[in-house]
Amino acid sequence: MKIVKTNFVLPQYVVEDNYRITLFSSTLVRVEFSVSGVFDEDFPIPVEPQIGSFSVAQHEIVQDKEIFILETENFVLTLKPNRRMLDIGNFEIVVKENVKKEKFLWRPGVKDEQNLGGAMLDLYKYPAGKFYENFTDGLISPNGIFVYRNICEFLWDKQKNWLKRRTEWRFQDWYIFAYGKNYKQAFKDFVLLFGQVPLVPRWVFGYWYSRWYKFTDKEILEVIKKIRNLNIPIDVFVIDTDWRKHGWNGYEWNKEFFPQPQKFLQQLKLLNIKTCLNDHPGYGRSDELPSDDIYKEKIYQRLAEIKEYKIKWDDERYAPFREVMFSYIVFLEFVLYNQ
Repeated sequence: MKIVKTNFVLPQYVVEDNYRITLFSSTLVRVEFSVSGVFDEDFPIPVEPQIGSFSVAQHEIVQDKEIFILETENFVLTLKPNRRMLDIGNFEIVVKENVKKEKFLWRPGVKDEQNLGGAMLDLYKYPAGKFYENFTDGLISPNGIFVYRNICEFLWDKQKNWLKRRTEWRFQDWYIFAYGKNYKQAFKDFVLLFGQVPLVPRWVFGYWYSRWYKFTDKEILEVIKKIRNLNIPIDVFVIDTDWRKHGWNGYEWNKEFFPQPQKFLQQLKLLNIKTCLNDHPGYGRSDELPSDDIYKEKIYQRLAEIKEYKIKWDDERYAPFREVMFSYIVFLEFVLYNQ
């Protein structure tokens, strides 16, 4: 069996060219598969590992012609490299002891019925959505394991400070939290891997009103008044995409619905309402400025070589245009947040 120990800061092994295993801690391991055997050094979105904060974990490697085993004080990982994707036939991991004082065997395809759950997707479909939507798996389980399967084909290029595609699109990229009974360690690994979670303001936890509807400024104020008359606290009003002049793209107010947007925002401020304007980056035509957009001249002054006013997210040549666009978006967010 061919095993190569890389020069990565943390213990990292390439097994039979197609598999790469990175040990972040005694409870966190990354397992990758690549059809071509090519592995990128940049990390995928949204992973932001604080490599220097991880301490090198004590571990043992056992190998023969047909098997690779990595063992720490918390788990035993077994790989039978056959140049195929990670599956129930070639990969498994055993948590040595969980809160139930039991071992737990996990294999690809096994559903952890005791996982405490994470987020509910498409909550806006409720109550109809409750019949076919389930909570995604969360970090914590009495079985002592959570597998984050990263399926994003984009990586963060540190040199260019933007996105790039993976070299090999036929891949698997799993981050396995095998913490057993140590829930605190699970949270520590999570923060060190994905970055610190900021403490958000109290109003974020309040009631957010959102509806895809062509509201006018007067109608929004009436809805807020009605909600409060029903003794329902409300902290945020989300104005969907029709706040725009062109509906789906551009950043000009629709003066038919909001003839005096600044005055309207001040009225919301007096009501202690935070405002959120719906934006749709990545929806194709929503990334293109309208033909009569008032910002085009300002953009041209900074980027005279620009030929089309459209964001191409995976094309680094459009990075300057993105920065200019974002400067207007961030300014708009600043105005809303500080209203």
